[in-house]
Amino acid sequence: MDITEIATEADKPTTIYEVPLNSRIRHFLRYEYLINEIEARLASQDNHVVVDILRLLHNLIEINTNNDMRGEVMRHLNWQYQKLRELENQPQVDQAYLKEKSEAKKRTLAEIENISIPITMYHNHHLLSTTKSRFSVTGGLANFNLPIFTTWTTLPRDRLQADLNEWYEPFKELYRGVQDALSMTRESREFATYQCETGYYAEDFPVPKNYQMIRLSVDRDIFPKTSVSPSRLIVYFFKTTDFQQSPQQVKNLIHFRMAFCNL
Repeated sequence: MDITEIATEADKPTTIYEVPLNSRIRHFLRYEYLINEIEARLASQDNHVVVDILRLLHNLIEINTNNDMRGEVMRHLNWQYQKLRELENQPQVDQAYLKEKSEAKKRTLAEIENISIPITMYHNHHLLSTTKSRFSVTGGLANFNLPIFTTWTTLPRDRLQADLNEWYEPFKELYRGVQDALSMTRESREFATYQCETGYYAEDFPVPKNYQMIRLSVDRDIFPKTSVSPSRLIVYFFKTTDFQQSPQQVKNLIHFRMAFCNL
């Protein structure tokens, strides 16, 4: 099997897939996904989207209940800040740019330190707690099951929006830290272009490397499935045009881009 790194090709329409290499980055990516989904629905004037927003809010509450998200964000930002400090006075580093990034990181840390996620309030809130238990039931929010929810959804849109914003705002504030952390992780390595035959790529991890995330950029009609161990990465590439059928592994030579992010 011939697997070699090649020169970067001209840009093509691609999709970026991100593979977290530890639980912290995995939580950050899930948090980012939930925030983006809520933001897209908050822009709608259709009252029916409040069901989707509540479901997503419950996911945010759960991820903050099961994990110390604020603490995780603080620890990762502080770790990144220390990594930036290690680059001070190194002649090959743009010191003005480094100072700007370090000061921005300190400001974000100060902001996150003052954030409080009112988990107890969410658990004690009658509407939020009752809707959470009904989401696991098929059609559980039907008005004969949960008339209080139906009553709430008939309120004027501005009242619904005010309630949703109140519940959502603490998570949105914490997201600034998640966004800052993920931004530096993504920027820590540029993409390199690779090729592989028969839809299979494997690479041994150089030791020691404190990788946080692997980013894969592939043509839009191809998608990867990854297997990652502490010492080895395996990627299988698949292609499908009929989503009723199982996808088929790519058989021909393909080019893709990959970045091993370590901050």
